[in-house]
Amino acid sequence: MSDRVLIYGGEMTLKADGYKDVQVQITEGSMSNLNQGYLYYVELVNGDDLVSGVEYKLVDETGNWTVMDNVTLKRPILD
Repeated sequence: MSDRVLIYGGEMTLKADGYKDVQVQITEGSMSNLNQGYLYYVELVNGDDLVSGVEYKLVDETGNWTVMDNVTLKRPILD
């Protein structure tokens, strides 16, 4: 895991009004774009609580990370 994740912590939360929070953990996989920041991969901790079709906002409650305002996740509805 990257030193940055070890220092600042790797836990974040997916939030949607009226739904249970879903915890995520930053994984070792990451990419960077020169001088434009990093992209980190996350794994769901309590993925069974993620509701299909609901748009969740990625929230860092530690204050250690900067999350772009438009970062959301929506599990597709499977037929």
